[in-house]
Amino acid sequence: MKNLIPLIRKMSYWDDIVNNKHLAARTPLQAIRTDVSNRFTTFTNHTIPNRLEAISASPFVTPNIELLESCYSKSNGLSRLKTKIREKQSVLLRGECQYCNIGESTTFDHYLPQVYFPEFSALSINLFPCCSKCNIEKGKEWLLLGNRKIINYYYDALPNVSYLNCSILYRNNIPQANFTLNAAAIPVNLRTIITTHFNTLKLFDRYKQKSNSEITDVLNAIIPLAGQLNRVQIKAHLVSVANRTKADKGNNYWRAVLMLALSNSNIFLTKSGY
Repeated sequence: MKNLIPLIRKMSYWDDIVNNKHLAARTPLQAIRTDVSNRFTTFTNHTIPNRLEAISASPFVTPNIELLESCYSKSNGLSRLKTKIREKQSVLLRGECQYCNIGESTTFDHYLPQVYFPEFSALSINLFPCCSKCNIEKGKEWLLLGNRKIINYYYDALPNVSYLNCSILYRNNIPQANFTLNAAAIPVNLRTIITTHFNTLKLFDRYKQKSNSEITDVLNAIIPLAGQLNRVQIKAHLVSVANRTKADKGNNYWRAVLMLALSNSNIFLTKSGY
């Protein structure tokens, strides 16, 4: 998991979307442009430091709510905005949802839910490329007891520490991965949101399920090398792969954490022929 880069031009993209609407929608939206711009400023003022949970409730009412929500309906302007958001990110991160590092980022999540904040429907810094699974699991309930439930990959400063752990267990002679968080390693100011992020998106179970095929791939790669490398050498190889992956994808990238767990599992190495 790594931070994403926010696309900071805001009103210009909103204007692009609005100006291409039919007159019946364009005129009333242009009439509330100043109010929308003020709300965009309010959002921005709550990002550094990240205090998005303190943003006041939306002041808009029907019929403007529906008009604002329509800014996220299919259009060339919205497509351009989404493309710009994706292109702003490192090529190493575009292929995966940063909420989970599992699925493809085929959808966009409204970090502040559209149903509660329609004015942020087409705000660039409120839109995160993510997979459909995470989008569904996150849902519209973004707060728990007043605290944000999901990491904001634009404005939460991810700690440069390892807090995702993995252990390898054997059941019926089949290796399985078990993921947990070392909460004590997470800085106090981020401990709650990182913990609820993993729980809300059901990442422990999802990582466990995805690990089955990952472990099979590792086995297929290292078993043929058993006659050429000894245990120390194959362990060093697995650690090297994990460290390179961490450098590219982050300290708590689950595939790298899994690889380190496999390198440290004596029973896995033994059953692999080392």
